[in-house]
Amino acid sequence: MPASVGAGAWRPGPARFQVRLDRRGAHMAAPQADTIIITVGTGRSRHDIASAISYSVRDSGAKRAVFLCSDKTHDETLPLILDNLGWAPDAAHCVVDVCTNPDDVQQLFLKWAKSWPQWVRDGESVVVDFTSGTKPMSAAAFAVAIARGATQVSYVTGARDETGRVLPDKPMKVQRITPNLVLARRQLQLADQYFSEGDYAAAAVQTEALKKKDAIAHKGLHLRAQCVHAVSRVYEAWMRFDWKQALSRLREGRRYCQDSVHLEDPEQLRRNEEVISAAEEGRKKALPNAAMCADLLNNIEFCLRRRRWDDALSRMYRTTEMLAQLRLSAKYNLESTSKIPLNELPERMKSKFCRRAANDSVKLGLKDAYQLLYERGDELGREFQCSYGAFDAAKPARPLKNLLQVRNSSLLAHGYQPIAESKARDLFQRVQALACVADPEIFNVWLPKTRPVTFQSL
Repeated sequence: MPASVGAGAWRPGPARFQVRLDRRGAHMAAPQADTIIITVGTGRSRHDIASAISYSVRDSGAKRAVFLCSDKTHDETLPLILDNLGWAPDAAHCVVDVCTNPDDVQQLFLKWAKSWPQWVRDGESVVVDFTSGTKPMSAAAFAVAIARGATQVSYVTGARDETGRVLPDKPMKVQRITPNLVLARRQLQLADQYFSEGDYAAAAVQTEALKKKDAIAHKGLHLRAQCVHAVSRVYEAWMRFDWKQALSRLREGRRYCQDSVHLEDPEQLRRNEEVISAAEEGRKKALPNAAMCADLLNNIEFCLRRRRWDDALSRMYRTTEMLAQLRLSAKYNLESTSKIPLNELPERMKSKFCRRAANDSVKLGLKDAYQLLYERGDELGREFQCSYGAFDAAKPARPLKNLLQVRNSSLLAHGYQPIAESKARDLFQRVQALACVADPEIFNVWLPKTRPVTFQSL
């Protein structure tokens, strides 16, 4: 049977439907919903269900109603409802939808979800009532209410007979649920998942709407949304090495996450801040420090966990270079490998660089910086030479040199070759070995502070 839909412009129902009685019989302001969408069942005598549904429509104060019927309830129950309400079947504020199979939850859900825009205008308040109808109809109605963001979900309760049906001649009460709490909880679970996987931008987007005032009618969930959003924005900037923006976002969101009950260890966020602050200080001075190196190692692990081998390898190359710069600065007061005084080079290297010198200073690349350390008898230089091989290009290469050449052949450097997982992990082990020698504080002090926070189970 085709669905029958009221024609013409929508208009409010009779004014007498805009008030309701509380249990003492006193008038109470109705919710004033724009639309009520309601499943229609058969009940025992049809009159019992018609009475309950009519009560729910009046109680909602809705301006129009959408009745979700089966063939049977369209013919037997709906006429009684309309008679109780004093509505004509073709009234503009009366919409009827007839399903072909009242026992197929999935088909009902898909059909009603698709029809929703025909029933409801953007921004309108909607109540979905599942007092009657088959269990699949009720389940589908509730699912549609959540999926489409209904304002409320309701059902009629009261004294029941031996079959569990509400007695039509006894006082009734409409129970209401706010379905967005169900959806909000699911959205927060997804945000937690994105966060734990390191997709901080997605976690921030997922909680953007939920963090707003009055977005969730539950204080605990609302506070959690604010906390997840604030921390996600900090981490999103941090993983891009934008330490300045990360600190700014941390200050903005501190009230949402400092001492938050939703964090497993709020102190870890303060440790994160120490790393970010120290790294930002190094950036402003253009001077590597142990915190920056630890942050790079943490970011490499982040890329490896997400199987981004090319990104990881690019960071490993920069870390290898920075470790040499850190050692030259901290131990030998040579603050920039872009401007090394010529007289700081050993005789073996001077002959190579004297023609390139500008203002009696030279620029050293990665290999040259480590050669300078090696020629000075530095432990880090020896560690590098042990893995890299002789600095003379004519001599056979060792594993580290081969791995660095793999990076040069990648698309993100100078070539076109994809990076294999085994190569990325092998190089990371060798970079970690260099970091242990360059400054023990990288692993002992700073790296533990880069560990991301975790959230309490929802």
